[in-house]
Amino acid sequence: MTDPQMIGHYRIVKLLGVGAMGKVHAALDTFLEREVAIKSLRAELTQDPDFVGRFRAEATSLAKLNHPNITTLYSPVLQGSDLYMVMELVNGRPLDEILRERGRPLGVKESLAVIAQAADGLAYAHQMGVIHRDIKPSNLMVADDGRIKIMDFGIARVRGSVRLTRAGTAVGTPLYMSPEQCRGGEGDERSDLYSLAVVLYEMLAGAPPFSGATEYDLTQAQIHAEAPPLVPRISGVTPEIESAIMTALSKRPEQRFPNMRAFSDALGATALRIDAS
Repeated sequence: MTDPQMIGHYRIVKLLGVGAMGKVHAALDTFLEREVAIKSLRAELTQDPDFVGRFRAEATSLAKLNHPNITTLYSPVLQGSDLYMVMELVNGRPLDEILRERGRPLGVKESLAVIAQAADGLAYAHQMGVIHRDIKPSNLMVADDGRIKIMDFGIARVRGSVRLTRAGTAVGTPLYMSPEQCRGGEGDERSDLYSLAVVLYEMLAGAPPFSGATEYDLTQAQIHAEAPPLVPRISGVTPEIESAIMTALSKRPEQRFPNMRAFSDALGATALRIDAS
């Protein structure tokens, strides 16, 4: 009889979270004696080729990446008809939880330190041909040592790969989606840049730059509305920082920064990376 607490040689320790596609458990690798996280696909979704495709796509994306600001994939596991991903266990809290608990904006230096690390990880992913497409506070884990870990590459796209969504289908989270994603476009590196700028704006202002009573209103705001100014409303935000954010929030991708490093440099954030010398 199969031990329900074992997945291969991994012993389940506790449930960490439940999402739309499945669950994440903390587990122990009994062979290497190290803590891991195991992401599973909900049983009923293993019969859906679209969801299985997305799950495999996330594993494929993560397998290409090895960076201190991105969660590491150790191994995919197939047990019977069940699919699992064994990953690095990150002890910490997601950024959205921290923002809710604080109940107020973060300071400029703290916000830029988060963005510097996230930009570093995304720049590497982009260099490896992987576009995240769903950057938002809940996908940025703040580890106990202060390091930022980018999570959930579930709708990531490997440049040049076959798309897993219908053409014209919006992919992402509306509050953080770029205008081109709202229109159903594929998105590229500059779409991730836009989403990261929305996250930074939210950290500094206490709320994202765009809102709407319905999802349609929100996507229309992403496409057409201008972000409210931060200067002089938000203490500590310089005209240079505001200019960099507004450039990154440009409606047309070609009007944004060409890459993550350029955005980070314009913010003056690069020097705040955890490993900066």
